[in-house]
Amino acid sequence: MKPEIRLLEELLGVLGNPSYRPSFSPERIFDLSFFIDLVEKHRLSALFYWKMKRNARWDSIPLPVREAWEERYHAALAQTTLRYDLLRKLLSALKNEGIDVILLKGAHLAESYYPHPALRPLDDVDLLIPKGKRDIARAVLGKAGLKFISETVTACKYAYLDGEGPPRLFLEVHSDLQTPRRRNPSFDIKIEDFWEDSHPVKLYGASVRVLDPALNLIYLSAHLAHHGFSRLIWFYDLHLIMKKDGKTISWNKLAERSKRYRSAGQVYFSFFLAHKILFSPIPEEVLKNLSPPFYKKCLIRFALNKINTLARSVPSAGILGLWLKFTLNDSWLSVLRWLFYSPDRSLL
Repeated sequence: MKPEIRLLEELLGVLGNPSYRPSFSPERIFDLSFFIDLVEKHRLSALFYWKMKRNARWDSIPLPVREAWEERYHAALAQTTLRYDLLRKLLSALKNEGIDVILLKGAHLAESYYPHPALRPLDDVDLLIPKGKRDIARAVLGKAGLKFISETVTACKYAYLDGEGPPRLFLEVHSDLQTPRRRNPSFDIKIEDFWEDSHPVKLYGASVRVLDPALNLIYLSAHLAHHGFSRLIWFYDLHLIMKKDGKTISWNKLAERSKRYRSAGQVYFSFFLAHKILFSPIPEEVLKNLSPPFYKKCLIRFALNKINTLARSVPSAGILGLWLKFTLNDSWLSVLRWLFYSPDRSLL
């Protein structure tokens, strides 16, 4: 294992378990640029700065690494202030027009689970609105100053432009979360469950809905698998939900729903890796309940394992990428039937 990967592994151990005692010396990393870039690609720079600054071994981390993390942290602070003000305005405007909103993924997690929202970077903000409300939402967001960018079957994309510079915020407004063309052939999520298993809260100074933790863990795991397990910050999302809500989560419901959605394999490997990397508190019986057959685990683990995840080397494209996506499916028969008998054969 490269020393840079080993150091990342040690830092994640500290992040996930306060009693963890790292044994690897930061002075052994040789390629500082590679390490800084790897941490940023995993979107962990601000989080590592905040966490390690309070750790006794902070001074042992090379100065260029500490400086890079500090720069990302302060940039994230500025972005968080803008994001809060914009979302308060947008969410309130949608609510005033009678549009219910479920706040998805990072924007919800940053405010509800992280010690400070600046520690959870966002590429965009994802909202879910009822079907049939897209045109009203588009008019509301246009009045609020967002520029419409594009539209798909399931979502509209917007950007907030401030002067001549780059967009300050990207917004995806979903009315559904999968289409036949993008659907994992053996993954059968029910959008109606998102509305039934969500509840109202106040975030960003506005009234919104958020997902029940059990459903949220399934959804975030499926999203993680869809994107090739490529960012460790997404594993940390799972970790924080488990730590905060683990005692109240209906784990039996989570396992049953995962199987009904035919996403048990995606959830299993997301949970398994979160436990291996961050010591996430997952009940052992849950992993057993979700576990694929032994032969399938053997086929998958040579490509999807802890070291490849840390190094961002899990195959996501080409023949190996397609093979891994196929293998992760709960029902290979469903995939093969879809491939050979469906008129839409664009894989995954």
